[in-house]
Amino acid sequence: MIKYIPAALLLLLWACSQPSKTEEATSTSTQPPNAFKLVDKALPETGQNTAVTEPHAAADMLAIQFDLFTLQFPGLSTDEYDPTYKNDTVEFWLDLIDNFSKQEVRISLKNNTSYDSLKLFESYRTTLSISNEGPHLDLYEWLGHESGWIAMPSTGPQTFVVKTLTEKEMKQFPPFTHEELIHAADAYSEGTYGELIRNPSNGSWKDAFWIGIGLRRIKVELYKAGKVTTRILEVYIPMGC
Repeated sequence: MIKYIPAALLLLLWACSQPSKTEEATSTSTQPPNAFKLVDKALPETGQNTAVTEPHAAADMLAIQFDLFTLQFPGLSTDEYDPTYKNDTVEFWLDLIDNFSKQEVRISLKNNTSYDSLKLFESYRTTLSISNEGPHLDLYEWLGHESGWIAMPSTGPQTFVVKTLTEKEMKQFPPFTHEELIHAADAYSEGTYGELIRNPSNGSWKDAFWIGIGLRRIKVELYKAGKVTTRILEVYIPMGC
């Protein structure tokens, strides 16, 4: 004997099986800790710089769109943090598993962009990180060695490659005192990491931190009729665990 289910009940069962739009729209994105927080500035409605993965790009191709061109990075993504915007500069955080050394960079000009020549430059900044046996405090906004701008070599038409830094370059850092580091650690961690420098468990405060590359910058210069238009990309490098 076949039993018939009322149409109203069928409609209710169908509605319950559908995903909730409220749940789909409710998502949170993890932002960098306050110690590393970047200053966001609202984008204008026109002529804006945007940083997105282009729909037509390969899954492993990060595409950062500026108003005049797009920078493409094979093999990179920004799944952990959303890019931020400051005038003619775009900032993003590299994923922990990615490596920026020897990274290929491709530049694709927008259709209405004309130029006589273009050049790409790069620079880097070192950062100090205080270890807490796994967790760590990365002082991106404190001291650091700032390199000068270095011309990026071209490996093909509108294709460039990021420099591999030496161990000496990665360890350069301005001099500082024990008390200065304690003060900085206290300021950024409300005393938790300052205590690790003040009273290190291994007996030496200089063994409680390490220095590495915290920031890589790429500067694009477009030359037209004697004038230079500049755009900058800032890539924050996770210090690791």
